[in-house]
Amino acid sequence: MNKSFFYLFGLILLLCSACAQIQELTPPKKTPTAHTAYYESLQAAGLTNSGMGKAWFQAGENALHDSLRVAPPYRETGYFRAEEPTAYGFSFYLKEGQACEIDLRVRPDSMRVFLELFERDISADTPKWKWLTEINLQTNQLEFIADKTGFYQLRLQAELLATGAYELDIGLAPSISFPVQNGKNHDIGGFWGDPRSGRRKHKGVDIFAKKGTPVLATGSGTVSRVYTGGLGGKTVWVQSHKFDHQQYYAHLDEQLVTVGQTVKLGDTLGTVGQTGNARNTPPHLHYGIYKRDGAVDPLPFIHKERNRFSDPNIDLRKLGEQYRIGTHSEKLYKSPYKKGKVIQRLDAHTPVRITGGAEGYYRVETADGHLGFIKKQNLVSLDKPIKHFRTKNKMDVLLHPNDMDIPVETIPSGERVAVVGKLEDARFVRTNTGVLGWVR
Repeated sequence: MNKSFFYLFGLILLLCSACAQIQELTPPKKTPTAHTAYYESLQAAGLTNSGMGKAWFQAGENALHDSLRVAPPYRETGYFRAEEPTAYGFSFYLKEGQACEIDLRVRPDSMRVFLELFERDISADTPKWKWLTEINLQTNQLEFIADKTGFYQLRLQAELLATGAYELDIGLAPSISFPVQNGKNHDIGGFWGDPRSGRRKHKGVDIFAKKGTPVLATGSGTVSRVYTGGLGGKTVWVQSHKFDHQQYYAHLDEQLVTVGQTVKLGDTLGTVGQTGNARNTPPHLHYGIYKRDGAVDPLPFIHKERNRFSDPNIDLRKLGEQYRIGTHSEKLYKSPYKKGKVIQRLDAHTPVRITGGAEGYYRVETADGHLGFIKKQNLVSLDKPIKHFRTKNKMDVLLHPNDMDIPVETIPSGERVAVVGKLEDARFVRTNTGVLGWVR
């Protein structure tokens, strides 16, 4: 072989190596979320630099940091206005193994609404949210199984210039089926963490049933161990195909599977008994779940939720409308519940816009951007003015209390004006032509 051949061969290797490096440095492009794809379409149309485009983006950012706290099962009815881009945040707590089922209904059907689920990053100094998944825009449904205990966040936002209503359900469900045939929640008599002899803690749940009741596979898996002896007596271990964990069935009367056997949902693994250290207790199944770093509470995985959604108990005709606090200051809550955290007290006559409601509370936003829930009986109509005044000079009526250059109307001098609300040194007025706005 001549030198030119080796030179050419070396050049080919060098080029191949360079190509491989380029491939390694160029990861596959991820499919953007529906929310991101929509924002990119606004960018392509040159709308993101407009006032409305910027407001739409900022509303989405604010919803992740100014979210309100709710507790599933939860139902809320709300409203979007074309004139003012808005996004709503919902923060709620899930336990590992719980399935969260979300259903969204919008009117009109043609209104496009984005709903995304985030997970709170507890390691960060300031709250940060990691994107997890999004709603199916065809079905307007989302199902998610929590892989860790903590706070999760929903962001709900309609497309730009959309006007319409929504009804949101956040429900809970077990992520696996019940391990005892015909078993109910009330059959569970021993819980995670209960004290046991020798200073032990209970690392599972005890499900009581008649001796001989079938013990069932809670999903597809592979039998990893069948053993007799120790505290558990006759036991069966199943490696789940869906989850990265092993399921432990103890105190069985009979073991009806073998190691290596593949089982599917509902297959009989054995029967309820009293073996091991359960010989002096009523027949029951000890059911446990073990991950690589140890046992976890199995109750959220199997607990059957009833999901009784409360009626919002609000006047739907008020959605999107402006009202005000009555003659006394009132509490603005972070959650629509009696024991909800108080965000602040709103002064008497503070105007608010009603954006939604649940549990007899209205979700409201103040003119200076505070969000929260307020008891429905604490809001009054703007129809009856607080007082009147007469202008000495012509006066601009502003869109917001802090706006200095966005007049929505100019009141001539000498005109009598109705004051229908106030916020610090700004007055919320209704002009003789029916326009609502702020004067300072």
